[in-house]
Amino acid sequence: MIQACRLLTAFAAFFTLTLSARAQDALTGAAVLERCTSAEASNVNWCVGFVYGVGAVVADGSIEGRLRACPPPDFTAETARLLVVSTLEKTDALHDLPGAYAVWYAFRKEFPCR
Repeated sequence: MIQACRLLTAFAAFFTLTLSARAQDALTGAAVLERCTSAEASNVNWCVGFVYGVGAVVADGSIEGRLRACPPPDFTAETARLLVVSTLEKTDALHDLPGAYAVWYAFRKEFPCR
């Protein structure tokens, strides 16, 4: 039951971030990249939480099919942050898209489920 509540909360946050026009304006891939590469610890901490939260949703076993990603069991929050930074630095097309989508793209590209 607790896991179901956590999953529901994560989905709600994910879809709120991706569907809200205001959130899309403020939280683009470029904004995520800026926070994730910031010298300020508060921005990096926000980044780690955001990336890990979105990553947990897309890696959860209850998501089926093309939306799901399958990172290895030893995957850490910091490794997730570095993956997203690397993906965003290499993929300019993600900069204007919602930040949650950019994180999902990074996870799916690096860890497709087989």
